[in-house]
Amino acid sequence: MVAAQVLFSAMGVFLRLGARNVPWQEAALSRFAIGALVAYAVARMRGASLHITNKKLMGTRSITGTLSALTVFYVWASPKIPLGDAVTLTSVGPVFVVLLSWPLLKERVGKLVYGAVPIAFGGILLVVKPSFHVAMTLAAVAIAGSFFYSLAMISLRQIGPNESGEAVVLYFSLFGTLVMTCISIPVWKTPDAISGLFLVLTGLTGGFAQLAMTRAYSLDRAARISALSYLCIIFTNLFAIPVFGSLPGFWQIIGSGLVILSGLIVALSAQREKIPLEMA
Repeated sequence: MVAAQVLFSAMGVFLRLGARNVPWQEAALSRFAIGALVAYAVARMRGASLHITNKKLMGTRSITGTLSALTVFYVWASPKIPLGDAVTLTSVGPVFVVLLSWPLLKERVGKLVYGAVPIAFGGILLVVKPSFHVAMTLAAVAIAGSFFYSLAMISLRQIGPNESGEAVVLYFSLFGTLVMTCISIPVWKTPDAISGLFLVLTGLTGGFAQLAMTRAYSLDRAARISALSYLCIIFTNLFAIPVFGSLPGFWQIIGSGLVILSGLIVALSAQREKIPLEMA
């Protein structure tokens, strides 16, 4: 999961660079199309099966994951706010994962988790405070996407190790490619060589990140694993500052810190639970 967050952070930087000259829909299309090729190539190298047995769960994961990806690419590609702030806005998904873990997975969470919810949303309000008039719309889109993200991650947990990670990523990416192709055609703009390179790097880093994340969710409890996604905020800022030269302000730092704190509370609560994985 840590490897996935490093790769997703790099993807965010390449996405922002590539989306300077092409619509964000094309950046999302490159992510899914190249991600599908990555999953297929890795499966062939490892000899992993690409057969899906639970098509219903795979369909749920593909639909909710694609809806989440739409919001992420829209927010991350927006030049209205710094990349680090954009990533923070889309990082409340683990809170929804935890809230839904008991009703959907029967994985209990501690009482501390419910205190993480107002902390996370308080952090978001602080992040958008300096540019409230432009960032609030992005925040609303990000929160909606985080809800779809939680449903996608819970579907991954339900799929578990029964399907190969490569198969899950391949079919999810193929579905996303179809959707992104449909919404890219009306706004299509052929990228130049530099933008094209950044889009290819977006797809490669995103594809390998998806494989790593899918494997992580198949191995451990959803609430505990999802908390590690907050590392993406830290890694993204570390990568973005030297590239874009925009240092986060005081309120953005405090807000990001609160969002990360909510993730640590989630992780601590999940760690205290002693329920065997077989009961999930």
